[in-house]
Amino acid sequence: MMAFKKSSKLLRRADLYDPSRKTLAAIKDFAQENINVAAQYTEALTPGEIESVDEVKEDEGAILRKGLSKIAVYRDEDGVVHSMSAVCVHLGCIVTWNGSEKTWDCPCHGSRFDALGTPINGPANKDLPPESILE
Repeated sequence: MMAFKKSSKLLRRADLYDPSRKTLAAIKDFAQENINVAAQYTEALTPGEIESVDEVKEDEGAILRKGLSKIAVYRDEDGVVHSMSAVCVHLGCIVTWNGSEKTWDCPCHGSRFDALGTPINGPANKDLPPESILE
């Protein structure tokens, strides 16, 4: 009888740790997160924040649309313009400029890149690819 109680208890725990189990709270969170990600992907269709590189001030960044692409543009303290793809290398969301931290941040999964596109925090583990702003 004791063995049956023990195995029955283990069975209940097995159900608890079953990766395919779904609770109402989990389904709600899952839906909310996926709606958020879908909204982030629509960002690729919007215009850029600036129309010309001349609008970017020193030590600032902004997103420029060039045709179908979005480009992350940063002007350093010496006035040199650096441009890279605004598409996060992790799963393709559009990064945004964080003026207080001077970083490019991905709103989808939290990746952060320094002003020149080098990853600071993952899950992204590659640089934002360089992108020309010349026509």
